[in-house]
Amino acid sequence: MLRDYLISVPDPSLPVRHRTDLRDAGTGAVLVPSHHVTAVFKALGGAEVVSAEARGDTRKTRVIEQVAGIIRSELAEAVDTGIAGL
Repeated sequence: MLRDYLISVPDPSLPVRHRTDLRDAGTGAVLVPSHHVTAVFKALGGAEVVSAEARGDTRKTRVIEQVAGIIRSELAEAVDTGIAGL
């Protein structure tokens, strides 16, 4: 279970920052202590924005996809290193 997950959608040229930890869903025990995670992704401009939005790929969807990728990476690292006991 991820906690302290705060996302603000900044200007697209700025990184997305949040704090996260990984907890056992059954016991609430901390498996991975709270830490900062920063995501930086390419901002679109001009014709790229128009084309992306025409496909339904809005700034919001790009930020959500980026954050989802970070969560997947964090969980995969916990599994790969055996931290999560999975």
